[in-house]
Amino acid sequence: MTSLQLSAKEEMVERFLDAAARGDMIQVSTMLSQSPSLINQTGYSGWSALMLGLGNGHYPVVEALLSHGCDKFSVNSSSQTAYDIAKFWGHRHISTLLGHTDDRCQRLLPGADLHQQENYFSRETLDRLSAKRTDEGWLEDKQSDPNTVYLLFSNCSPMVSSPLEDPNAGGENQLCRFRYETVKDLLQKPATVLIFLGVERRKKPSAQTVDGVREPPAWFAINTDEDTADLLKRCREKNCCFNRDLLKFSEEEAGVVAQARSVLAWHSRYSFCPTCGSSTRSMEGGYKRSCLNSDCRSLKGVHNTCYPRVDPVVIMLVIHPDGNQCLLGEERRFSLWACSPVWLDS
Repeated sequence: MTSLQLSAKEEMVERFLDAAARGDMIQVSTMLSQSPSLINQTGYSGWSALMLGLGNGHYPVVEALLSHGCDKFSVNSSSQTAYDIAKFWGHRHISTLLGHTDDRCQRLLPGADLHQQENYFSRETLDRLSAKRTDEGWLEDKQSDPNTVYLLFSNCSPMVSSPLEDPNAGGENQLCRFRYETVKDLLQKPATVLIFLGVERRKKPSAQTVDGVREPPAWFAINTDEDTADLLKRCREKNCCFNRDLLKFSEEEAGVVAQARSVLAWHSRYSFCPTCGSSTRSMEGGYKRSCLNSDCRSLKGVHNTCYPRVDPVVIMLVIHPDGNQCLLGEERRFSLWACSPVWLDS
């Protein structure tokens, strides 16, 4: 095959994927009739026409592709299936279609009982207790408490256990949880980064002690550069691995992972002082970095170089007065349409 022929084929695939992402039923149907082999072709990051169509909520396109026999079980480079993507973007009617279609593509119309979607990473099952971050004595006591829960990260990826032998084959991952005795040697190593995540929220009153109400277990996240094979030996669960796929957690655990990973990623990028270039150390439960240079200007007063960066933003959905149209913007890297983010200081 010549380079010209290869380029022509790639261009046809890109036009087909773009039509599916835009919801252009006429072009999708026309191109499939002319070249049926396009149906499972993938583009950037392994996204197929089915994934692009459902990611933008184009129900008719998804239905048409399924009727032509497309592969709904293929995964992209992030190990996401079409069902995972539909669930993540809140397209419940499409995920229902994917879950119930048979070889004849049974028609399932979108139901009227759609519930308002919650941000997948926003659910907080822990009370962060930010007031305790400056209490070094309390934090030290909690670190050695036998009931404290530790989550283990390597290169900002959490250790998880999968119900299947192949973690990428599907199923919901669960965070591997450790106790102090299992990780106490890691806490003594200078390269280890420790983050205080909070304490468990309890719906029912906890047991009473002599001093009053017993405190619920605290949670910490540990990021280490130790060999991953040695770290996996610490876990008693089966099918454990370090997995970056954050869409295979329950909503309760997804919020915890999001909090831990965001702070750990900040530590990985800011190990040196942006003011003078000297090394820094972690403080206040992992939510502050302080310069080790006693003459550094960042130690005099409060500076934004000491804390994780926070960018306040809201997501706006502009709806047409007729209630049937809305304004969306396209992310060309993924060929997805989404609401517009607005910076609060804009």
